Amino acid sequence: MSMNKITSSQGLHSGPSKREISLGFVGEFAGHYLRGSPRWWGLEIASLPLAADVIIYAHGTHPPFDELDNRGTPVIVVDESHSPSISVDLLHLLQRPEVRLCFRKYGFRDAQAYFRCDDYYTEVYRQASKYAYPPDHFPLHDDDPLGNAIRKIRVSFPACASLPVGDASPTFIERGTDVLFVEESANPQVEEVRNMWADLIPTAPTWMEPRGGFYRPRKEWVSEFSSYEELLPLFADTIVFISGGLPSPLDLCAVLSGCIVIKPECSNVYSAQDIYDPIKGCIQYCDVTLTELPSIVSYIFDNVDEYEERTRNSLDLFDVDAAEESWGSEFRGACVSVAEGGCRLGDVVSALPLGK
Repeated sequence: MSMNKITSSQGLHSGPSKREISLGFVGEFAGHYLRGSPRWWGLEIASLPLAADVIIYAHGTHPPFDELDNRGTPVIVVDESHSPSISVDLLHLLQRPEVRLCFRKYGFRDAQAYFRCDDYYTEVYRQASKYAYPPDHFPLHDDDPLGNAIRKIRVSFPACASLPVGDASPTFIERGTDVLFVEESANPQVEEVRNMWADLIPTAPTWMEPRGGFYRPRKEWVSEFSSYEELLPLFADTIVFISGGLPSPLDLCAVLSGCIVIKPECSNVYSAQDIYDPIKGCIQYCDVTLTELPSIVSYIFDNVDEYEERTRNSLDLFDVDAAEESWGSEFRGACVSVAEGGCRLGDVVSALPLGK
């Protein structure tokens, strides 16, 4: 059993009450910030404390929510999936009246995308590659339960753990890998990248010495890895990282390691460290079918000095330690608001556009 006491005067809440709020953690939490780190709560992840004021429930883990005897206690769901779309089981969970809020890693800037299909960007890729349909081909649904679920979503906590950034990031001339691709099981574009892998031959920057009399690109394809952390040294030694079409913690790892990230267009996704915002310039987008990938790789290495300055400027936009501190304050404040009967605590507070 795990319980921690906080008072309603802590965090973002400004109400007059001073009573203590108890938290009960249920399920398996992957995030380092919810593993019982003394930096945050000093909690151990254990079974449901029946006397808790607020239950923090890890979606997709054991025990299933229907087996919990929560006795009407308000619930905050933590969804650590890597997709901004809402799965059917998450939709059912968020429709429960005792579920007041859902913390997620990713969401959509335009709430209409939640209505279009279960896995938006995978479907965009499939339609574009087979039928050349644009994203707006998908009809919207007049689905009021989904609208209620969307209003409970708050994109807040970091997508991955703290990483060394800034001056600790090697310069491009110090890096030993020109192009990196990491094969992830959820990436629908692995075969496309594999088919054009041999054609990814960038122009040699002037500061690269010819290898054996001619330029030989140093490419790395990773097909197996046990954790994101084990890839960090490789990111720190890579110039260009080719990412798949779905959001991934690898994107943030690469950006914070100073890599140039090429990714199929997905700027409608947002995260706590909002690397997908095209205005920030953290990602070089390409078409969803990757037909432009070889020419983009060549262009980057033809203008590598410009891109190196761009990646270092983007690093200045993110302070991971400050983001974690902000997450802790926001999480504490949300718990208090939920315990005291708060509602409409998600990111979407205005009317949702429904389909025809």
